[in-house]
Amino acid sequence: MKKHFSFLVTLSIILLAFTGFASAEVMVFDAVASADKPVRLKALTKGKIFPEGGKLVKFYIDEKQAGKTLSGGDGYAFISYSFNGPGLKALKATSGDDTDEGVVLVRGPSRCN
Repeated sequence: MKKHFSFLVTLSIILLAFTGFASAEVMVFDAVASADKPVRLKALTKGKIFPEGGKLVKFYIDEKQAGKTLSGGDGYAFISYSFNGPGLKALKATSGDDTDEGVVLVRGPSRCN
């Protein structure tokens, strides 16, 4: 039983490495923010299987560039961004030719500090 499981895991990794299935280069994460406080937006750059650092990531809010940064050794890229008012904002991250989209829910100013 263990041999079959090990074989299947190994075969799956090999297939993922040589197919386009795992070829995504960037993944952006949805966020929730307050209109009066900066939020940290996050994206992950990946190779075929594992995270890959040192990639340029551009962040866009409602189709306007919000910032750009390099991903760290762990593949994560962060920017700090402040929103002017509440609403549901379109979030996009690009790295090379790859793009991923998400959303940011921005609530009104917080009442507690």
